[in-house]
Amino acid sequence: MIYITGDKHGDIQEIEMFAKEHKTSKDDILILLGDAGFNYYRKKDRKTNLYHKIETEDVYQYLKKIDLTILVVQGNHEAPAWCCDDMHETFRFGNTLYQANDADNIYYLKNGEIYWFNGKSYLVLGGAFSVDRNWRHIPYTDEEDSCCGYYFPEEQMSDDQFKRAWESIKEANYSVYGVLSHTCPKPIVPLYAIDKILANDRMETKLEEIASQLHFDIWYFGHFHDNRIIQKKYAMTGQMTLFDLVEEEEKSQFEIRLPDVGEYTRENQLAFEKEVLGIYISGHPLDAYEAAWRKNISAVTPDFQPDEETGRSKVHDGARETIGGLITDKTVKYTRTNQMMAFVTVEDLLGTVEVVVFPRDYEKNRELLEVDQKVFIRGRVSEEDERPSKLICEKVIPFDRKKRELWIQFPDKADYLEQEQTLFGHLKDSDGEDEKEQGRRALLNFGHTVGHAMEGAWGLD
Repeated sequence: MIYITGDKHGDIQEIEMFAKEHKTSKDDILILLGDAGFNYYRKKDRKTNLYHKIETEDVYQYLKKIDLTILVVQGNHEAPAWCCDDMHETFRFGNTLYQANDADNIYYLKNGEIYWFNGKSYLVLGGAFSVDRNWRHIPYTDEEDSCCGYYFPEEQMSDDQFKRAWESIKEANYSVYGVLSHTCPKPIVPLYAIDKILANDRMETKLEEIASQLHFDIWYFGHFHDNRIIQKKYAMTGQMTLFDLVEEEEKSQFEIRLPDVGEYTRENQLAFEKEVLGIYISGHPLDAYEAAWRKNISAVTPDFQPDEETGRSKVHDGARETIGGLITDKTVKYTRTNQMMAFVTVEDLLGTVEVVVFPRDYEKNRELLEVDQKVFIRGRVSEEDERPSKLICEKVIPFDRKKRELWIQFPDKADYLEQEQTLFGHLKDSDGEDEKEQGRRALLNFGHTVGHAMEGAWGLD
């Protein structure tokens, strides 16, 4: 089995626990995508430019006891293997690489080279820029340590290594199965980590050039200490065993299948748009009701806005108007007599208007005066100088209780006169919102109260 993980920064105990938990052997491979931390505690000789171990206890003495073969991609917070004096070149996985002298299970992959694992080819592009390099120092042998951390000038791929990478890409006919790197192409850098490349984006820019010309199936990187798929072909790794390199036919066993929840309803989608963006994008909750809305109102919300020249609104103080729309906000207040009243914001297709609901009307209509309710509100205009006018609520009618029309045709006048009292008997229970025209044909604009009575007497279409 081959496992891939991100930075470990010398946490050997975690690697050891992982090996025990998964009962691995030296036939299993763990790939660390930079900053393994094994070569961090080093001193650089000014004459040879090589790094020497300075640890009292050698980390490799612990690593060689772990039942895993560990392959390391160059990071930016440790000395590169090609600069260390305790490494030697060997051949394995289809190419040359560095092996630790003191641990035969620890290898360092070369930048710009292609290696083969389980019959698949991987291009290695290690290294990155250290954003904290200004408070770190190069650990020379002739200098005392400070409280700061170490900085390794060879942290990024050299121009020669990038040249070798392009040679390898051409030799592979511009196609590999995967890429193993520490950082990633510039467009893939996650937004929360964009500051990591602001000071120096050389590596990310060069990787972007490679990504634009190289055909690959998957690109693994670990520099940003997270664990997720950035895009379909880019995997940011930060936890062991999540991205196992397994055969294609086995991959389905590791897929996470999400339930098919279907599309949002139209109203839910619009509600989410308003919640997240503050505006509707794909439409308006009242679109489906526009015809009925226009038929039952006498004023729209812009009519309540003051005119720029006169400072007065189109609707005038004391006039009775009917508006309709969606309740988007409601504030409840208590009067001096401890009665509840409300200030309601109604939004139509053109804007919003504030409606004042005094205690008596609030008590009668409180169930209808909830946010997201679609209502018609009839009331009296309260005009204010150079400020939007308000509507004082007198009646609230839900959208599904709007007026309907019924035509009743009598054969002749005698028949009408015979049934006139029956008709008036039904109308006497009217709530006052019904209108009628008498004659051989009667046109009734009726509301909810009269509707059921008429339906029983003459039927409704």
